[in-house]
Amino acid sequence: NRIDKNVLILYIDNLSRAHFNRKMPKPAEWFSQYVDNQESEYSTHQYFRYHSVYYNTLFSNNAMYFGAVKHVEDTSENVFDSFSKNGYMTGFFKDSCETISNSIHDKDLRMHHWDHFGGTIACDTNYDDADFTSLHVFSGKGSAIRHCLYGRDMHNIQMDYLKQFWAAYPENRKFFRTHFSEAHELTGELVKYMDEDLRD
Repeated sequence: NRIDKNVLILYIDNLSRAHFNRKMPKPAEWFSQYVDNQESEYSTHQYFRYHSVYYNTLFSNNAMYFGAVKHVEDTSENVFDSFSKNGYMTGFFKDSCETISNSIHDKDLRMHHWDHFGGTIACDTNYDDADFTSLHVFSGKGSAIRHCLYGRDMHNIQMDYLKQFWAAYPENRKFFRTHFSEAHELTGELVKYMDEDLRD
């Protein structure tokens, strides 16, 4: 008798709620119509102050995905496994090429094994030529220029993957987590390119 059928986490790294409303007014308006809307089949939830659990992304993620406001040593108990055990198909797309992350350790047996993972394209050297430890100003997730690969915005590549995942399982419960990095740069301006695309 679960009330939820599908769960989609739209995660935009390093973006405050206030800046989201400033730079992405179209999706902000779309989401707001489903907050506490008892008549719609959709519902949206805003997790106030989750971004301020700690000044570092990983510790904030630990709170949301592992229920711990600290460094997590044992990742075997996580929200992703919980959904899998309840029959959900799980998918994840992370648009940054990293070897150290609390949410990409697919080779670590303690971590969740996604049914579908679409983030490997972020390791294409035409997008990210980083050495996996540093942030570059002109490539990858920290780039201050538009995040594109082969003439397309990286966020649209991610959304295409999400739509394919969603269409592949029309009869299954689905859990999908996005990870957009457009706000992970020094100007705070690049997220504006996501505004209309994300709303659509």
